[in-house]
Amino acid sequence: MELYKTLEELSDKVSKLRNHVATEEATKTAFVLPFLVSLGYDIYNPLEVIPEMDCDISRKGDKVDYAINIDSKPAMIVECKQCEKSLDAFVLQLAKYYVATKARFAILTNGIEYRFYSDMDRVNLMDSKPFFVFDISSFDKHDVELLGRFQRNCFDEQKIMQIAENINIEEKVRTFLENDVFKCSDTFAKYIADSIGCSYSVDEVAREVRNQINDRISIPQPKGDKPSPIVNGEDYKAYLLVKKILKHYAYEDEIKYTSFKSYFTINKHGSVWRWIVRIKRTADKVKVCFPMNDYKTNEWVTLDSIDDLSKMSDRIIQSFRMASFEKSYGDITNDNQNVVKYEKTANKPQVRKCLFVTD
Repeated sequence: MELYKTLEELSDKVSKLRNHVATEEATKTAFVLPFLVSLGYDIYNPLEVIPEMDCDISRKGDKVDYAINIDSKPAMIVECKQCEKSLDAFVLQLAKYYVATKARFAILTNGIEYRFYSDMDRVNLMDSKPFFVFDISSFDKHDVELLGRFQRNCFDEQKIMQIAENINIEEKVRTFLENDVFKCSDTFAKYIADSIGCSYSVDEVAREVRNQINDRISIPQPKGDKPSPIVNGEDYKAYLLVKKILKHYAYEDEIKYTSFKSYFTINKHGSVWRWIVRIKRTADKVKVCFPMNDYKTNEWVTLDSIDDLSKMSDRIIQSFRMASFEKSYGDITNDNQNVVKYEKTANKPQVRKCLFVTD
C-alpha cells in the first residue's frame, strides 16, 4: 500500500527530528504539512489548504491553523500544537473553531497524534471525544485503511460519517461491556441479584459473573504450551519472559498468548479483554503497550529488544493485577511492599482468595 509506505517514511522522520522541533511553527513545517501531502492535498494551493483561516464568532481574531477545501467546499479544519504538548488542553479551542465553520471534520494534532472529530451527538457542535486517533509513531494496516478515507482522491463525507457513527456505537457498547458487564459494576451485579431473586451479596454475584464471562470468552491455547506455527520466536520469547515474571502471582496455565496480524498479546486465560501486555515489532524497534486506568487508556513504551521486558517487571505485575479485576492495583515496588499472591489449592477452584503477603 503506497500510503502505508509513505507514512512509514514520515514516521522515521518524526522519530529522528522530534527532539529538535521546539515550536508550533516548526511542528507544522516538519510534520503536519508532510502528513497532509501524504493524503494528497496540495499545500501550495491556498484555495485547497487555507492557512490561518478566520474562525471569529466573537470578534477576537480567532484563526484555525488550516482549513481544507475539497471541490471548493469546506471539508476539514486542522489545529496544530507543538509536538511535545498534550492535546487534551486544546479540545475546547478546536470546538470553538468548529462551530464557526461548515466543515464536518476537525483534526487536532501535535504532529505525532492526530485526533479526528465530528458532530455525531449534536449537529454543528463538535463531539468531546475523537472517533479516530492516528499515531504516526505507532500504527497498523487497519489504522492506515481508515486514514485512507481522508485522502483527497477518495474523500466521501457521507461514507466517513457512516464509519464514524459505527465506531462511535462500537466504542459506547465496548465501554458499557467493559465497565458494567465484564467488570460487573455494583449496579449491574445488583440488577442480576434482584432478577434471579438470590440472597447473595453484590460482591459474590459480581465475582461469579466475572468467572462465567471469562469461561465463555477464553481462547484455547495450543496443548503442551508450545508456540503455534504462526507465532514468531521473539514473540514467544516475550511470552516466556512474562510468565517468568508472574510465576509467583499466577498459576502456570493462567498466562496465555494470542497472535494477531498487527500485534502479539499476552493475556490472562486467553481472554482478549484481559490482556497484560501487547507487543509490536519492526525491523529495529520493539514497542510494548501496557493497559492503564481499568483499560480506559494505555501507554506504549519503546524497548531496544525483547530482553528489556525483564526491566519492566513492575509494570507487568501491575497489568496482571488489573487483568485479575483487583480493586487496588497501584504502582508496585520491590521494597518491602505488600504484593498479591493467589492461594493455590489442589483443586484450583474457579474463585480464589487473594492473600496479601510480605516478601
